[in-house]
Amino acid sequence: MENSGRQSELMKPIILKAGIPLALSLAGFLYSMITSRKKLHVGRATEEGHQVSQNDETEAQDDNRDHNSTQGLNSTSLLACTEGGVHMGNIQTKDSYISLQIRYRPETEEEILGLMKQVKALQDKEQELERRFVSFCGFIKEQELALTKLQNLLVLKQAHLDFLGMTIESREAERRKFELMIVEYLRVLKQLESARLDNGMLQKKAKKLRKYSNIVLRQASMLQAREAEISTSHEELQGKTQVIVELNDRIMVLEILVDKYQQEKKELAEKLELAETSASSVSKKESEDTGVYVHDQLITELEQLQKDRELRLKN
Repeated sequence: MENSGRQSELMKPIILKAGIPLALSLAGFLYSMITSRKKLHVGRATEEGHQVSQNDETEAQDDNRDHNSTQGLNSTSLLACTEGGVHMGNIQTKDSYISLQIRYRPETEEEILGLMKQVKALQDKEQELERRFVSFCGFIKEQELALTKLQNLLVLKQAHLDFLGMTIESREAERRKFELMIVEYLRVLKQLESARLDNGMLQKKAKKLRKYSNIVLRQASMLQAREAEISTSHEELQGKTQVIVELNDRIMVLEILVDKYQQEKKELAEKLELAETSASSVSKKESEDTGVYVHDQLITELEQLQKDRELRLKN
């Protein structure tokens, strides 16, 4: 009894090692049968489904073959180890496969129908996805065209902005030039105003010098005439020696004044000539009117001086 118990304990792991690959082989065989039936039903429904199921079946069969070959090798190695127990396991596996095929055939057909429905739903979904994909591709093309148009428009806008920038820069350069011209114009205008003021002052000085020079000339001519009268009436004026001495003193003073005025006249004439040259913008008519006015004024003052001199001589 102890020996039989030990033998049963030793056989259990051997049976388990041999049963696992056999069960996997049975499952692969059932899966191949299901996929083959699925292939037949799908081929009747639609050609496209037939191609898909055929590809799936081929891939599944290849996988199962590889798996079965691997498991077969494993089982062969295990069977070589277990000697006579392997043959009995194969016989039992075949019997169980036949019983399972008979027992679960209706359930397999229902599963195949369910799989066909799923395939049909997947095909419908695939068609819907294809339709959406085509629509999406058209939408993408439209968006690409719109994007191309926007890019072209952006390039045009950028070129327009560059042109506007160049225009603005040129306008800014013109504005700076114009500002410099305005500054230069204001500077010249100030210089012209200052020159006009200087010219007015020089003209006033020239008028005064002309007036004084005319007065001195008239006084000198009067003195010369008086000297002639004195020389002709020397005998009559012997009693008036003191008066003559005073007159001589006055004449000397007047001569000094005349020389001084002549010198000033000369200097003023030079300044006047320079002023007249710089004041070329003044009209000739204005200068002629001014000269006439000054001349009349000088004549009046000279007559007044002659009267004053005659009164002094009488006194």
